[in-house]
Amino acid sequence: MPYKDPKVRKAKGAGYSKKYYEANKEKSLLANAATRKKKRKAFQEWKATLSCAHCGFSHVAAMDFHHTKAEDKEGIVSELLRSGKFKKARAEAEKCIVLCANCHRVHHYEEKKAKKFTDREECKKMCS
Repeated sequence: MPYKDPKVRKAKGAGYSKKYYEANKEKSLLANAATRKKKRKAFQEWKATLSCAHCGFSHVAAMDFHHTKAEDKEGIVSELLRSGKFKKARAEAEKCIVLCANCHRVHHYEEKKAKKFTDREECKKMCS
């Protein structure tokens, strides 16, 4: 007979799941690994359809995700993928613009250069 109280049902379900896992540990680990592999492959296939927003280059190994708004950033796409959070990684990647590795490096270089220039200009204004 099912438990009507949701807390009791959840606790009993957790107990059953733990018991099943202990009895079928090898099978569970293999199933989890297969699921991770399948999800990682699906993400890579999606990533392969993208191209650089600046130059149009498209190779899955060279695509980077660049956050345009720092306040919207909830995580780093590669770290989310590494920890197995594929849905969060996809959601985070969709907040970004896609740049090839070269354009991404150049973008940050120019950004840093512009910041230094702005800092120098502000310093000159304050010091004069």
